[in-house]
Amino acid sequence: MGIKVLWVIGKQNKAFQKIPKLRIKKCTKMREADIKLKIIRLIDSQKGEVLEQLYELIQSKINREKREEVPLASLETGYKEMSEDKDREVEAFEWIEGTLQSEGI
Repeated sequence: MGIKVLWVIGKQNKAFQKIPKLRIKKCTKMREADIKLKIIRLIDSQKGEVLEQLYELIQSKINREKREEVPLASLETGYKEMSEDKDREVEAFEWIEGTLQSEGI
């Protein structure tokens, strides 16, 4: 099963402007394993300043996603509020019981 990849390389980031080897067509379907392999080969071929810029770019993207995560405290509060809703709990119980009794499982 492939995933869609939308990469526009070279316009906003100087690190990518210096990398001629990575050419991914817009909206091409690639398997996740192929994407990982291309990224590993790309990183392995780089040296010096470009390698440092790639590292900083990847690190900033990962850190940005971590900051956008919902704090666990708010999740716990939400689950607690849902569990206190008796009608919702009865409905959920009926749903799970019906699912467990279905022939497809």
